[in-house]
Amino acid sequence: MEANYTAQLDQQVATVTKVAAMTEGWSKGKTLGSSTLYTRKYEKYDLLLARIETIADVKLESCVKYFNEDFEAQHKSKDNSDFIQEIEKIDATTKVVQFKLKGKLMVSARDFLCVQQIRDQPNGGKIIVKVNLPTHAKQVKNDAVRGECVINGNIFTPIDANKTKIESFYLMDPKGSIPASLVNTQMEKQLEAQEKAIPFMKKY
Repeated sequence: MEANYTAQLDQQVATVTKVAAMTEGWSKGKTLGSSTLYTRKYEKYDLLLARIETIADVKLESCVKYFNEDFEAQHKSKDNSDFIQEIEKIDATTKVVQFKLKGKLMVSARDFLCVQQIRDQPNGGKIIVKVNLPTHAKQVKNDAVRGECVINGNIFTPIDANKTKIESFYLMDPKGSIPASLVNTQMEKQLEAQEKAIPFMKKY
């Protein structure tokens, strides 16, 4: 893997770790089952940073499997997903992933092409991050607008052998002429998807 993506992944891990440690400035949003949405202003962006916390009665390994490799289940749990798929496996911890979100009304479809990596955490947990990839020889060609993952990461912390805390952080720039207010309202879709993920995790 090119060194510049290693540096980007290092930076994304640092950023996700930093925002996870922020205890002030979050506004509590909707709670759905075992998942709660929080949002906050982040640096210069008009788009809000979303934090979704889930306490899942699922072992750590099963939570990680869903987020790191079961893209079919991820697609099924997201109402606005057109497709999610692995484009290339780089090594045991790193892969190229592409996903496309459906358009709606006057808003055209968006797709994202990312390098995804999983790393160990000092507390026995895991962290998964994604960074942007401009293009790839095997990417799925489509007419969607290419968006940007400003912040995209999931932290998994074991509570006990059969319970895991999942913290997901998203600041996604869809690019194009979509009002930030409209983009911000889509965060509840991420909340719904994370809650819908739990039954899939329990099947592993």
